[in-house]
Amino acid sequence: MKNFILGLCISYILIILIGSCFDNFVHKHVEGPIGVMKSLASLTQEPRPNELWFQHETTQEKGVITYDEEKSWGDYTLFTFIGLNKAVIIDMSGKLVYEWDITFSTGKPTDRYRVTTTRVFSDPTNRGNLYVMYIGKTNEANQCDTIKFDSNSNILWNNSSTFHHDMTFLEDGKYMTFRQTIRQKEHSGLPQIEPPFLEDYLVVVDNNDGKFSQDISFYDAFAKSEYKSVLESLSRVQSDPRMIHGDLLHPNTITLVPKHVSEAFDKITENSVMLSFRNIDMIAFLDIDTETITWAFYGPWRGQHDAKFLENGHVIMLDNQGHTGSGGRSRIIEVDLNDLSIVWEYGGSKDKPFYTRYNGMVEILPNDNILVTETHTGRIFEITRNKEIVWDYYVKGRIEYKDTTRIPSIVSARRFSKEELSALIVN
Repeated sequence: MKNFILGLCISYILIILIGSCFDNFVHKHVEGPIGVMKSLASLTQEPRPNELWFQHETTQEKGVITYDEEKSWGDYTLFTFIGLNKAVIIDMSGKLVYEWDITFSTGKPTDRYRVTTTRVFSDPTNRGNLYVMYIGKTNEANQCDTIKFDSNSNILWNNSSTFHHDMTFLEDGKYMTFRQTIRQKEHSGLPQIEPPFLEDYLVVVDNNDGKFSQDISFYDAFAKSEYKSVLESLSRVQSDPRMIHGDLLHPNTITLVPKHVSEAFDKITENSVMLSFRNIDMIAFLDIDTETITWAFYGPWRGQHDAKFLENGHVIMLDNQGHTGSGGRSRIIEVDLNDLSIVWEYGGSKDKPFYTRYNGMVEILPNDNILVTETHTGRIFEITRNKEIVWDYYVKGRIEYKDTTRIPSIVSARRFSKEELSALIVN
């Protein structure tokens, strides 16, 4: 019996040691050594879907269920959805018009299953090219490659710099995006955070050779600004249990600042961008020349995505978790930067609730309508400023998992006219 108990003790100590070492590799929140071993098993077991991206079905509706031709804008919608490594274009009736085969392959069956498309971007300088971001378990930061495809699904280049969330194209043939690394050393502005933790950068990338012309750490940008107190309030442990511990800021949107907006506010410089940081519910402005945060603030939103400017200088965004009304926890809000007041909002209704816990997009259409990507319901819809739904689409695919029907998430969607589409699918 003594030998048996001794064996159990030694086994437990070994598990603790293995867990402690391996925790630095997985970089995700797990409780204790048993949790770590479960994480290790999850990387080698039979493929299974990531439940975050396959939520419980909230409706049996599929395809286009609403279409008001007179009040809607555009002719085609480009989108990607989780589980199918294709970028698809549908017309306003929901009919498939075109698709790109954008399969990501690592050579490992489990990785191929776990790596999937997230966001897709169309190159405005050459509409025949698409930039596709992937996410999965092939590296510690959870972000995977970004691949550039032409209209025939040929790979033009592949960048493994863990780009994520957004791409903003510049007129000089470059683009801005986020990249992510795991910081192994302590940052002087974050003495309370024991490494490792995630560090995000704004990078300016040459579209031709993929080289960085600028690489700005957000920790550094805050540390040398008057808003450095933001760093003091950061914690490695997130309040939301689904968020990765050590993901302190989680930037998700880059928006160029129009000249008339920078001229209207002393704290917004001419060569600056607006940034959205989800995990701290913050909007901030970064001066590209000085690489310093010049203005940062909180507001009446939570877990926001896709903040962008309207022509009137207001900011519109998807407020994922800040709504308390009957229409769901998400809403679209228009904010006046002068006093951060909400001047317009759409928060769904009892009949048509609106909620995506994470992700989501808003696109301002030429007729002032708004195209909304409601990620975790697999839904895209278009609303007018009078809050009327004039186009409504649910992804058609479903999976059966754990005896329930799940719907795949739509992470990004964009609307095009006939003229734009002819350039998008040049053969």
